[in-house]
Amino acid sequence: MRIRVKYFSALRDITQKVQEELEVPEGYTLGDLMTWFFNTYPKALAYKDDAIFLVNGKTATENYLFKDGDEVAIMPPVSGGGGVGEEVWT
Repeated sequence: MRIRVKYFSALRDITQKVQEELEVPEGYTLGDLMTWFFNTYPKALAYKDDAIFLVNGKTATENYLFKDGDEVAIMPPVSGGGGVGEEVWT
């Protein structure tokens, strides 16, 4: 089964990728992906406690079971006050 992982902001700089597709086994969870991500990109550990993981645009628990074609967005915590010129994720 294939899933797509997209990286944003500082995590894009760390991974040197905008996105990547992963082949994962049946029963693979968001928690499994989180472990893989921080093991694969140890510099991202600076964001471990606050990183945001969205599955198909929605929050999900670590127990979420991936389905073929799911898309995961990983981004560092949002900062700032939402002022002019700042990106807003909807």
